[in-house]
Amino acid sequence: MKTLHAAAYRALLLFVVLFVLLLPFPFSLLPDTGSLLLPFTAAATEAFGKMLGLLPENYEAFLGSDSAGMYVLTLLTAVCSIIGAAVWTLVNRNPERELVWLRSFSAYYLALLLLIYGFDKVFKHQFYLPEPNTLYSPLGQLQPDLLFWSTAGTSWSYSFFTGLVEVLAALLLLFGRTRGLGGLLAVGVMLHVSLINFGFDVSVKLLSLFLLLLAVIVAWPAARQLGTLFFRQQAVQPHTAPALFPKLGGKWRLALKTLLIALFLCESLYAFVRYNGFNDDEVSRPLLHGAYEVTLQINENNELVLPLHGNGQSIRRIFVHRRGHLIFQMNNEQMIDHTLVYDTMLHQLHLQRAQHLHSVWNYEFHYDTLFLKNNSTPEEIRAKMVNWKELPLIKRETQWVSEE
Repeated sequence: MKTLHAAAYRALLLFVVLFVLLLPFPFSLLPDTGSLLLPFTAAATEAFGKMLGLLPENYEAFLGSDSAGMYVLTLLTAVCSIIGAAVWTLVNRNPERELVWLRSFSAYYLALLLLIYGFDKVFKHQFYLPEPNTLYSPLGQLQPDLLFWSTAGTSWSYSFFTGLVEVLAALLLLFGRTRGLGGLLAVGVMLHVSLINFGFDVSVKLLSLFLLLLAVIVAWPAARQLGTLFFRQQAVQPHTAPALFPKLGGKWRLALKTLLIALFLCESLYAFVRYNGFNDDEVSRPLLHGAYEVTLQINENNELVLPLHGNGQSIRRIFVHRRGHLIFQMNNEQMIDHTLVYDTMLHQLHLQRAQHLHSVWNYEFHYDTLFLKNNSTPEEIRAKMVNWKELPLIKRETQWVSEE
């Protein structure tokens, strides 16, 4: 039984370490080993998936979030971990410090990602203010994930306090005496995140389940103690995680932990400090950003098109997105998206809808009106800016009395 437990711990340790190393993740300062190893992992995933019939023959491995390739890679990682643990146990049947390494590695990686996602919420970067094109989209046409993201983005308090809880859990995980409490708090956090991801079909289900697994691994000793205390009515000693390097002196361990915590904080705060973005709601938006109601449109045949009339060819609204997009909302509610490149010297907007659909528009903005004129056709558009921040969803106040 002891050997079986050792093999299980070793398999889990190998799986956790390999998954972390092979997962592409956009760190700011730390190396993204998943992207560095992508040529190898993509080829291995494609071959393994096709061998088992999990991927079609014409499939090219894509290891994005919740992709078929990522699920196959996870299965491949699990298989390799079990084989590696079996070989490890045959060579050495005596359990050493695998469980300590497993819980310590899980705690530190979980703390790092909770700090990253936590500060993202605290500074309103993850749940950002919804863009005007989303606010003017019919509710029934929104995807569930965008609907949740947009709703959460309108509430600073929800974003701030959920992020604060994640940061608190991360800080508790970094210290042996509070690691059990941090693990229990992290289980609650990741269970909440996982339920949101499944309930609203957000495409980070696999990662959230993996982080929930790490939280359970870390919290298990403290959870067992709580079970003994409440259900068996027996006294227990406070759980303290054992030292990862017990042979190191106390000063060296303190210096190493201080360095690691400093590195984690730099990684999680770097982007906000660099771009001075401590509240994304207040970060300046690009030129012409906003929503516009079309008041006049002349089509490519030099014909006047009345707003809210026609066969769906009339443009109802124009939206300039902060991520470099210009979007036409047609009379039939269809959204036509263009990538947008500014030429402020010539006062031109370069719009690219598809590979060969490129157009250039001269623009002028006077007071609250945007004037657009196509460079190669007679098309002209006049549109009046609307104050989208006055919409009830954005400009809402807490109602303490139901009659308000």
